[in-house]
Amino acid sequence: VTRELRAAGPLTDFLLQGVAANNALAIASFGLFFALAQKATGANGGLPWLLGRGLGDIVLSLTLGLFTGLLLDLCAHHLRDRGEMLTAGLALLLLCGETARLFGLSPLLAGMAAGFAVVNRDRRDVRLFRAINAFEPPITVLFFILAGTHLDREMLLLAGWLGVGYFLLRGAGKVGGIWLGGRLGGAPPVVQRYLGLALLPQAGVAIGLVVLLQGEAPELAAVVTPVVLTGVFLAELIGPVLTRQAIVRAGETADALIPHRGPSSQPISIPPWRWPRLTPPARQRGTVVFGASLSDTVTGLARIATLLAHFHRARPLAVRVVAPECMDPSCAVEPDLFEREKAEVESLGYALTTAVIHADDVADALVATARQAEARAIVLGDTGEESSAAFEKIIGAVVRTAPCPVVVVRFCGELHTERLLVPVIRSADLEVVAGVLRALATVGRHRITLLRLLPAEVADEGISGAEDRLRNWARRQGLGAFVYARAVATAARLEAVLDEAREHDCLVLAAPRTQGVQRLFFGSLALDVVRSCARPALVVYAGGEG
Repeated sequence: VTRELRAAGPLTDFLLQGVAANNALAIASFGLFFALAQKATGANGGLPWLLGRGLGDIVLSLTLGLFTGLLLDLCAHHLRDRGEMLTAGLALLLLCGETARLFGLSPLLAGMAAGFAVVNRDRRDVRLFRAINAFEPPITVLFFILAGTHLDREMLLLAGWLGVGYFLLRGAGKVGGIWLGGRLGGAPPVVQRYLGLALLPQAGVAIGLVVLLQGEAPELAAVVTPVVLTGVFLAELIGPVLTRQAIVRAGETADALIPHRGPSSQPISIPPWRWPRLTPPARQRGTVVFGASLSDTVTGLARIATLLAHFHRARPLAVRVVAPECMDPSCAVEPDLFEREKAEVESLGYALTTAVIHADDVADALVATARQAEARAIVLGDTGEESSAAFEKIIGAVVRTAPCPVVVVRFCGELHTERLLVPVIRSADLEVVAGVLRALATVGRHRITLLRLLPAEVADEGISGAEDRLRNWARRQGLGAFVYARAVATAARLEAVLDEAREHDCLVLAAPRTQGVQRLFFGSLALDVVRSCARPALVVYAGGEG
């Protein structure tokens, strides 16, 4: 659940550490109470001898696990290939478990001790565990299947109510114990309130102990198994839901850190221009065309278009497309729409040119106007609302036929451009966004982070080489003073971009011009990012003819 939610915070920290401590104490106490149960059922040997044997098994299990953990750390330190690490890691862990079983020790406790040894080493290399994580789902399913094969239907019916009572009392102990322990230990209020609910799931260790009990004491297992598995069944139906709710209410999900876009997105806001006014060139050539249809976005579009026009030594041109039967522009759009755009452009030091086009097809009208006006770029705006399917269709049509780059401004919250994040998959992406980055860097104080997304298996040398290439490209573009180059090796590009976006105001993304079936198969990271990240974004499409 914590991995799915990408949870982080005090409750999550207490939860993961609490689960580990709870499991270790459960396994250790199982050995002691198993000795008491053996004595109660008439096993040979006195109680001190049985308890001593239980404590000895615990110590030997921990020793075996710690030794295995040191070997795992040694392998992880000397192996580089993911396949080799996975093979060696699984071999050592299986050998540890089978050795523990052979000598009558606890494979579960030995496994936990191995993990403890690795993560508490000073150099802490957990790549091996990340590789093994891929095996977790099928092993968990096999765990349940193996436990289910030992269930007797008649015994399950007899022990059903006992299992329900066990589940309810266990839950009361978790919630009450966490509240009391949190109060006595001075834990944060969010931990006192929600940690008990988050600890209600029960599966791995409980099932593992039941399976072990089958081989050690079948007569005890016949009674214990149906009770425990009834509790596990109820805990796995209800527990994960409660864990998810506890983390969500504590505000520790990734959604709480970076809200996703959607109908509840932040209101659009365009802060006033606070940099010095721009000085238009004496001779302007060409235009930067931007569409005007929504009062919420025209100010932001006017600003971006003016900055691009300043870079290209062109003039900003606002275009409104209205139906042919509506000869009065005010009948189709707000009458003061051009006034807002003019005010914004004038605040930057430029004069705005406007045009009203009567046409049925918005995309065709914009592209035709761009050709006639020698456009250096076309700027369009989108609020990211669910009703923008028609707008997406317009964008696709414009991108396919535009003679110049197309910049789509995705609005969300305040439009700031001081801290820009530029995710890069391939070198061609840099050439697509180069003009936009240079246009923004020529005004104000900007910091641009070039984030090169590399495959997860790339070594450190490949990462440093990619960063050097980013810096060299920035120097050739005259952006060296503004750019911070960073390369990451990641198995999930979208998550890597969302994590980095927390520290930035706006994203600049190169989008492929693919459409239809080609986009269906290959997708678009740029579109995935703007749909998932509550940050403004400039999505740049290369021109079809330029």
